[in-house]
Amino acid sequence: MRFSLNDQKVWYAVLAFSVSIRVMVAPFTGHPYDLGIWMASGRYVAAGTSPYLAHPHIGYPPLWALWCGAAYLVSNSISPGNQFLYISVIKIPIITADVVLAIMILKASRNSSLNSKNSGRFLVTSFLLNPYVLMVGVVWGMMDNLVAVLLIALAFLTTSLVAIWFPFVLFHWNISGFIGVGVAQVARSFGAIAPLATLQYMEDVGVTSIGIIPLQSLLTASWLKLLWIPILTASILLVLWKRPGSDSVSNMIRDCLLVYLIYLLTAPWISEQLFELVIILMLFLAAFVGRKRRFSYTSYAVGSLIVLLFITFHVPITSFVFPIRQIDGTPLLSFGKMFLPWLTLIFGCYLVAEIIIIAKTYADH
Repeated sequence: MRFSLNDQKVWYAVLAFSVSIRVMVAPFTGHPYDLGIWMASGRYVAAGTSPYLAHPHIGYPPLWALWCGAAYLVSNSISPGNQFLYISVIKIPIITADVVLAIMILKASRNSSLNSKNSGRFLVTSFLLNPYVLMVGVVWGMMDNLVAVLLIALAFLTTSLVAIWFPFVLFHWNISGFIGVGVAQVARSFGAIAPLATLQYMEDVGVTSIGIIPLQSLLTASWLKLLWIPILTASILLVLWKRPGSDSVSNMIRDCLLVYLIYLLTAPWISEQLFELVIILMLFLAAFVGRKRRFSYTSYAVGSLIVLLFITFHVPITSFVFPIRQIDGTPLLSFGKMFLPWLTLIFGCYLVAEIIIIAKTYADH
């Protein structure tokens, strides 16, 4: 029997399975640190206290903290003290955002030069069943897909200021904690999957210098941690100068993708889930551009695999089942330590290749 997404039964089965797997794993998975903060923030908000007073506290705008507070109140009213229900309710927007993105990708493909419904459905399927998307979304408990929804809907720039400030006014929260979060993002230490973090991981495995340059001199260099700011500024100005006159949606997505890739390449700290926006923008670009440019599923899969491998050894992957079982991740961390500098270096090369591919499209105009 031939498997085809053009078959309505197959298509609906894929969608049902995609949603079902998210619902089933939601209560029993999560990153111990991040999900722990979401749960603590919810309790703070439900008690009428600013979530930015907790230690450690949430490092995101307050809307997510408000949702965690609502999730705590809802879950507690249904089944008091039920941790699994609380986690499930927290993750409802994450699951919903994946579904919304799938619908948006499908609608975008129908409005482009892609005539075959199967093309749009294949893009959606490759997103919904991507192990990396599942890992950093519903399993980890991160909400970066919500940002993608807002960005693609072109509502982010007009709603972000209101969304950020109104809780502080409405609930009289002290804003200093939130401002401190923003300031701390400017010059972070080297870490996570940032290509520049290769320096840190090299030192961790015993490398002390690159040629005649001591690693410590680079790791302590403030200019290297701030390098992303002038590079990103120059990139934005260059994109505005080189882009064609038409402000089509596909051009806007391409511009955002290029600038975002440059940010990922040059920032000192890049959390693993931040790559999700790259693959989402890739899929939307493929949907809007259609047959004008062939979508590289190889590039899409390679990028997802690199970050997924990094999560396996760096988080590590065994920690995501902490709601049901505490597993000592030390053996996996120790084993994976030798792979981290290679993975971040490969990730940097991947970003450079993608930047070059996208930059070449500007020369076509």
